[in-house]
Amino acid sequence: KDKLQEANNIMLAERNILMERIDSRISRQMLREIYIEKNTTEEEMEEIREEEEEEIIEEEEEMKKEEVNW
Repeated sequence: KDKLQEANNIMLAERNILMERIDSRISRQMLREIYIEKNTTEEEMEEIREEEEEEIIEEEEEMKKEEVNW
């Protein structure tokens, strides 16, 4: 029973981490939309897109490492 509870706790912790990542991604998207509304230049938008892409790649690499650890 203890192992089952431990496994459940781990699954809940992983779920919470994923939810935080999703919230972070949504927040970045909302910020991006605000920037667009405020007439950012195309150059600024390109910088924002590049930063977002880099962050997504880093997150995906982290998730792959975590999967390997399992």
